[in-house]
Amino acid sequence: MAESFSDDQNPFNCPICLHLLKDPVTTTCGHSYCMNCIEEFWDRDGQKGVYSCPQCRQTFSPRPALSRSTVLAEVVERMKRTEPEAVKASSLGGAVSGDVECDVCTETKLKAIKYCLVCLASYCETHIQTHYTSSALKRHKLVNASPHLQQQICSQHNKQLELYCCQDQQMICMQCALINHQNHKIASPAAQRKEIQGQLESNQDGLQEEMHQREMKIQELRQAMDSHKRSAQAVVEHIETIFTDLISSMQKRLAEITEIIRAQEKNEVRRAEELINTLEQEISDLKKRTNELGQLSHIEDDVHFIQNFSSFSRYQCSSVCSISVNQHLTFEEIQTIVSELKRQLDDLCEEDSVRISEKVPAVHIMANNEKITEYLPSQPKTREEFLIYSTDLNLNQSSASNNLSIQNCKSVSRNDSLQNTAFVKYPPIPIRTSYSSYNSMVTYQVLCNESLSGRCYFEVQCQGTGCSIAFSYDQIQHGGNFTFGCNNRSWKFDFPLANACVWQDNKKTNISLISKIGVFLDQEAGIVSFYNVSDKMTLLHRFQTTFTGPLYPGFSLQQWANYSSVAICDLPFTKKTEKI
Repeated sequence: MAESFSDDQNPFNCPICLHLLKDPVTTTCGHSYCMNCIEEFWDRDGQKGVYSCPQCRQTFSPRPALSRSTVLAEVVERMKRTEPEAVKASSLGGAVSGDVECDVCTETKLKAIKYCLVCLASYCETHIQTHYTSSALKRHKLVNASPHLQQQICSQHNKQLELYCCQDQQMICMQCALINHQNHKIASPAAQRKEIQGQLESNQDGLQEEMHQREMKIQELRQAMDSHKRSAQAVVEHIETIFTDLISSMQKRLAEITEIIRAQEKNEVRRAEELINTLEQEISDLKKRTNELGQLSHIEDDVHFIQNFSSFSRYQCSSVCSISVNQHLTFEEIQTIVSELKRQLDDLCEEDSVRISEKVPAVHIMANNEKITEYLPSQPKTREEFLIYSTDLNLNQSSASNNLSIQNCKSVSRNDSLQNTAFVKYPPIPIRTSYSSYNSMVTYQVLCNESLSGRCYFEVQCQGTGCSIAFSYDQIQHGGNFTFGCNNRSWKFDFPLANACVWQDNKKTNISLISKIGVFLDQEAGIVSFYNVSDKMTLLHRFQTTFTGPLYPGFSLQQWANYSSVAICDLPFTKKTEKI
């Protein structure tokens, strides 16, 4: 079995001592070692506080407790018993796998110790003696035997490779130099090695610096990873605490409401039971009087009859029968209030979940500037908060297509029946794309003068159909030569018919139709959000990307969108200077 493997390939050799396994043990990563070898290796590693596999470098904590692998030990012992010849040859100095065999030995090939560069043969310790004693062989050059010596013999002329051709950059023999490398610059291997050694030394400093930079980067990344893990664990524990407290608070509110309902139930049931007891008592009294009246009717003495009847007439029943009883009791109003509370909590959780999901991707180990990205500022929620970032926009008439009417640099309309001086006199540019039959029509576009960066907010009033709101990196002239949203340098929000939709990179997303739209740009965070403006700001759609520069807002109208318009709304700009 061992003859089929070299010493460094034999799977039954210990990777540390390179001999057959003795008292073999196997680590959890699957590698086997001699018990003493791996224990001594870990004793040295123990000073560093880290225990690792010498082969795959997998770390263990704490130090593993090892036990002898009986199956593997039996396999090794069986291999030793079935290979006595290999063991014997090894003990006698015979060649084993990986050794150079003596070329003179005929029966048992012994291990060669010398190689003759003249004879081109390998000799064991016995057969090399003639080279030491014979005067003719003493002049032969001997070197230590090596399995790589055959590679130093010219395959063409069977001579030693003792010269280096600088022009062909290869080792050659003396005969090759005379025949195939005439007029070539020839050097000795020692001289060529000296030159190469100088090049290696000159590059060593650069290699050391490259290694140092990478080691520092690895350290930086490991520190960032540890910081990221600690931060993530801290926020998870904080969230768990908050949600645990929230659940406890909700359970407390549930107990309080339940207690109020049960108290009301107990009070009303108590009053009803008291009335029931009163009525039952009166029924019992009435039954008793009925019997007494029946007995009175049988009295024959008239005077006695009248005297007894007068005592009966003084009894009067209570008025509890006149109490109104509600047969259709319900707590529907309370159920409605609680259901509304649940809906409000669901809406609040949904909004906060969106905000949380926006914050989580903002924490990176690596960023474009190779720094850890900090948390983004919180997103506005109410219209008042959005108005803090309100921005004044004006349409750029020189960028407008023909058949677009610009009024006061604030509104744009599409109407073929209007042909007046309000139109910008530039020829229309048909912009046809392949992503839908709708977008294959001619699109008329206009951009604003202002480029936006940081945080900005504006509102637009849309009338008719076929209108679009867009952002673009590029300023356009005379209607432009591309359609908003058909490339990765622009984004478009449009509503061609009864449904609104969003386009980017030829991908369409349908949403509900609205008329007044609030647009919020967070250029640094890479977010463009569209809202339905009302008492409550309703998110319609949000782009999430990475912006590389300022953006120009723009608008477009489809060719078929007659009598449609988009107007930039006037907003209070008292806090205009507070834009980030």
